[in-house]
Amino acid sequence: MNNFYFNGYYSYEMGLIVEEKSIYNGPQPDFELISVPGRDGDVILDHNRYKNVEVSYTVSFIGTKEKAAALRQWLCARAVYGYLSDSYQPDHFRHAVFVSQLDMRK
Repeated sequence: MNNFYFNGYYSYEMGLIVEEKSIYNGPQPDFELISVPGRDGDVILDHNRYKNVEVSYTVSFIGTKEKAAALRQWLCARAVYGYLSDSYQPDHFRHAVFVSQLDMRK
């Protein structure tokens, strides 16, 4: 069974069964190429960081109304970066923030 760990909890602790992960790629470096007339090649202005990349998981929820409330609180409470790791790439982690709409259906 696959899972992810985010902001102090494993997905299965919140009643989530992970079916699929959307991305395995790395982020794009954040830099600009500046063309200078009379100069061969561009000037590279490196911002020394990486652009954000979207990672999504397809999950099923197994739980009670109380567990659903805890799930909403866990994912939607804070708009700050938290530690994210998963069983798909156990040797890697990301700093992540939940930015999507939480769409729970019966």
